[in-house]
Amino acid sequence: MHWVLRILVACALASMAVWSPAHAQGYGTAPAGSYNWSGWYLGANAGWGWRSENPYPSDAYYTNLGVTGYGSGTPSLSKHDGFTAGATLGYQYQFNWFVLGVDYDVQYAGIAGNPRNATTNFAASNGSGGGAPIVINGITYAPGTQLYTAGNYDPSDGDSNRWIGLARVRAGVAMNRWLLFATGGLAYRFSYETMDPYVVQPNGSVITYSGYNKADAWGWVIGGGAEYGVSDWITAKVEYLHMDFGAATYIDPVATTAVGSPVLYKYDREVDMVRAGVSFRFNFGSGAKY
Repeated sequence: MHWVLRILVACALASMAVWSPAHAQGYGTAPAGSYNWSGWYLGANAGWGWRSENPYPSDAYYTNLGVTGYGSGTPSLSKHDGFTAGATLGYQYQFNWFVLGVDYDVQYAGIAGNPRNATTNFAASNGSGGGAPIVINGITYAPGTQLYTAGNYDPSDGDSNRWIGLARVRAGVAMNRWLLFATGGLAYRFSYETMDPYVVQPNGSVITYSGYNKADAWGWVIGGGAEYGVSDWITAKVEYLHMDFGAATYIDPVATTAVGSPVLYKYDREVDMVRAGVSFRFNFGSGAKY
């Protein structure tokens, strides 16, 4: 995270260095002979995104809790990066060489797999029982071993956040057709899913752990980039964005059953994107000036 802030600070300092001399010259809304960035715009973008990776607990972790035979149903790691695309509507106004605006994005992020009901068969040393040995997935469990089946969404991913809304402020410095900008604001995941994990006991009864799997929908976004005026009405840009949706809390039904009390994890929910885009400008009579 610190390197992100350093990049944004460097962009801000560079913008100030360029804008201050121009401001001192007393230019009007757009300096004579320069590109005018004021007006509405509608854009589209595409790029690549990635998110936090939260590893699964190791087999040794469960063994230390008294769980044996673990691993027969462990799900594979989910997707953590992928293609992104979105649409933007915004408005900005140019004050001398300084440009200030707001925009709203609807962004698709193909960086997560579907939430999965990961079922795991396991034996816990704190159980009791008797009878003949039981074989599960080729493993023979001796009499006296208590057997359970636990179900939960992928505990390292937990929720699907493919659609994101971004409400941001943009501020930058215009150098004729070039615009260097920093941006920041609110991020929101349109839909996310969590599921109450459960454990099926040997007698068939089900223990459901309600209210433990929680993930926030709201977060924040910062970033920066560069934009170029291709023509009076068309601009092209490259941009980097960092989003943070806070930490999500999940219960591990396997560990919880083994120790007899809730075992909770907190996982980061951070998303990064690098994207390129084009915008069509609606100046409503202001015109792009050269």
